[in-house]
Amino acid sequence: MKRKKIKSGKSHSMVVTLFLLMTIIIDSLVIGVADYVYTRDIRESYSRICNGTALVIASSVDGNTVDEMKEGKAEQQYAALKNQVKNTLEQIPNLEHIYIYDMQRDGMHLLVDTDADYKIGEIIPYPSPLKEYKDLLCDGKTPDAFEFSYDGQFYMTSLLPVFDLRGNCVCYVGCDIDMDEAYANRADFIKRLAVIVSVPTLVIALSTAVFIKKRILSSIDCLDDYLKLYHRHN
Repeated sequence: MKRKKIKSGKSHSMVVTLFLLMTIIIDSLVIGVADYVYTRDIRESYSRICNGTALVIASSVDGNTVDEMKEGKAEQQYAALKNQVKNTLEQIPNLEHIYIYDMQRDGMHLLVDTDADYKIGEIIPYPSPLKEYKDLLCDGKTPDAFEFSYDGQFYMTSLLPVFDLRGNCVCYVGCDIDMDEAYANRADFIKRLAVIVSVPTLVIALSTAVFIKKRILSSIDCLDDYLKLYHRHN
């Protein structure tokens, strides 16, 4: 059975193609890993900011006076709490929203909300990002920080419960932080990384392929031609 001969020009092209494919695969892996690590670090960083802010506010809420505040009493404590929430929102970059609600089955009973004009004690329906956590919140448990999108923007939310002396969950402190800037920075980072990684590796791959083609494959082709010539004459 005769072996199929591969023309030298075709074999040279295959070498170049192979090097290019290897370069693309390696570059894709490097960029993919960098994207994963960068995104993970972003989420961890913003989660710490969100959780830390919610913890600071929650530690300032006296769980034993929440019912009094909802009834219009404990005015001094309520004014101090609103002022702290407002100042915290202004001081932390990208923080969009701070709110304190008593989470009940019939809805969220408002205590403080920097993004709403409702009166204290009003019942607000659960927004779509919180609906799936309703049972968890009504049981006084702490959900992990989570991301959601609203009107084309990305946010991360942290919710921390506040308890009274009897261990009853009387309200939740929530913080929403805007993730759009972080994700825009990630996109810019990946674009720059793609250029930084791809250009040198492609140049190296092409240079190596050309070197192998000229110095090794061409020599092999010449040797093959000499051998063929030798066999013809003997």
